[in-house]
Amino acid sequence: MRIGLTWTFLLLLGLGSYAQPYTLTGGFQVKPILASSFLRTGPQTDSVNFSRFTVTQTPGFSLGFTLKNQFKERLSLEFGLLMSQRNFRLAISDSTMNKTSDFRFNSFEIPVLLQTRVSLNKTNDLQGAIGLNFNLTNRDYNYPALTAGLSEAYYKNYLSRHFGIMPGIMGNLGWQKELKNGHSTYIGASLSLPFSWLYKAYVTHQDDLPPFAPKAQKQFDLRGNYLTLDLRYYLIKDRTDLVYKPGGYGEY
Repeated sequence: MRIGLTWTFLLLLGLGSYAQPYTLTGGFQVKPILASSFLRTGPQTDSVNFSRFTVTQTPGFSLGFTLKNQFKERLSLEFGLLMSQRNFRLAISDSTMNKTSDFRFNSFEIPVLLQTRVSLNKTNDLQGAIGLNFNLTNRDYNYPALTAGLSEAYYKNYLSRHFGIMPGIMGNLGWQKELKNGHSTYIGASLSLPFSWLYKAYVTHQDDLPPFAPKAQKQFDLRGNYLTLDLRYYLIKDRTDLVYKPGGYGEY
């Protein structure tokens, strides 16, 4: 099924590239990432050898560029290039200590979405889109062991990426308003669900005295699912539905 979805949207991408554009719109977007247990991003907790581990996703962000090719009156192909930062908090506790540490991983995202719209009036549209989001990861993370003196416990965290490219489902829903200067704003929400985990966290809780022997080890899958508030600003669009007439340009 995932392979079929991938080929379907690659076909849509190809069709859109050959379609005569109706309008072409480009702009910027900022997407604060919200933590939500509904998306399986809630706390992951487990106990090993009297050590209790908890990993929780915390708010992050995604930002970048977006390009929209409207090839039919109500249909568009939407592309993007985004940099995302997903943040987490690791907590380790036992009978003598309770410590937390923040960590993160970054990725690039390339969404390819098929969008439809419903016009409310001349300047306001409701829009919805669904398609594929390609998550690109290019490195592992080796967070240094944390300690604040020999009286406190000692632990470390290593993040290993799954694949260099991990596709997933993405959808968004929002409201776009055209401004008097020809620009437009968009506010909505986006949902991203990678097909599998993006990183695996290898957490080790060690003794606080040399030779720092491991007391407990645990692995956590970090899927990277997210729900975001979607804020966009579109620049002046290329109006291919305008033709020159004596005295200026007008619509077909």
